[in-house]
Amino acid sequence: MLNWLHKSLGARSDIDDLPRCYAHIAQLPAGERVIEDLVKLAYGTEVPPASGNEALQRQEGRRNLVSHILRQIEKGRPGS
Repeated sequence: MLNWLHKSLGARSDIDDLPRCYAHIAQLPAGERVIEDLVKLAYGTEVPPASGNEALQRQEGRRNLVSHILRQIEKGRPGS
């Protein structure tokens, strides 16, 4: 399924460290664009007060997911 990633990273042992995979993808130009879009989606809009609990939960879920991705990227960077 992710053969392109395996080829990009090299040997199988190179992708066993998941944070390094996140960092690798994030440093690519396309990865940078995707991360930027995810950050805008999670943090760039506020949920209006009248939106209700469900909308707030969705927004919080987005923020949690993006925060997880950003933490993985940081952990995977060289020297981390």
